Amino acid sequence: MRTAAMSLMILACLVGGGKAQGEPSIDVSPPRPLGKGTAVRLRLESATTTEDDLLIHFHGAVDTIRQAMERAGTTATVIVVNQPGLSGAYAAPFREDADLFARLLAEPGWFDAVDGDDDPPPRWRRVSLSCFSAGYGAVREILKDPVSFDRVDAIVAADSIYAGLDETPLDKAARRVDPRDMAGFLAFARAAADAKKVFVVTHSAQPTPYASTTETADDLLASVGLERSSLVVATDAPFPQVSRAGRGGFAVLGFAGASGPAHLFHLRSIDRWWQVADRLAAAGHEPR
Repeated sequence: MRTAAMSLMILACLVGGGKAQGEPSIDVSPPRPLGKGTAVRLRLESATTTEDDLLIHFHGAVDTIRQAMERAGTTATVIVVNQPGLSGAYAAPFREDADLFARLLAEPGWFDAVDGDDDPPPRWRRVSLSCFSAGYGAVREILKDPVSFDRVDAIVAADSIYAGLDETPLDKAARRVDPRDMAGFLAFARAAADAKKVFVVTHSAQPTPYASTTETADDLLASVGLERSSLVVATDAPFPQVSRAGRGGFAVLGFAGASGPAHLFHLRSIDRWWQVADRLAAAGHEPR
């Protein structure tokens, strides 16, 4: 993902006017099997293959992500992974194949129609993950591996982190997020709050029988000692932002809405959350 200033400049040119004249085309690869689902690579036709930023997005229509790339002016290579199922379907390929994440980073020719084995391995400047809804299952699994954890520079979770409930508290009426489901996310939040990583979390107000995205966001905030600031609700916005919190490279953005459309709003606005991550990176988290 490019720096915030350039991203915002290109976004201003695109809003309300469609694709700008002369805007580079985005190349969309044929889908490749990954787990029981597919992976598709999107990148600017003019992009290099050896020095670039990489963004892997989990759960979202390819065309939705392509449009988000155009709105944000994203120059990163983007891999979109979709699996048929819930979070377990996203976790399974990375749990069953310990080298899968490393291969996604190391094989530039994997998506090409011709054999790309002779291509030099890419030297990714930054590696970012983003996810919507059930896609968090893949991110959670990737973070379990210390090498993969270290290699990920940024995470954007768009109404996407759920967890089980801890049944051990003495007060059974109190809902508590199961810490076993949050370990990697909690560690990443602490690193981000210390400006060593970038972590952007957005959530709706949709309740769930398991720990909701609001509850997991609260758990992350508690882990770094942060409290939310309430925002004045804009009555003309369908799903207005109602709270925010953050420190260093960590930001939590809370939005109103407890419906299906409110949930989808976070995917359809994914370019906005990418740009928040860009601004945080530019402010203090430099790429390796």
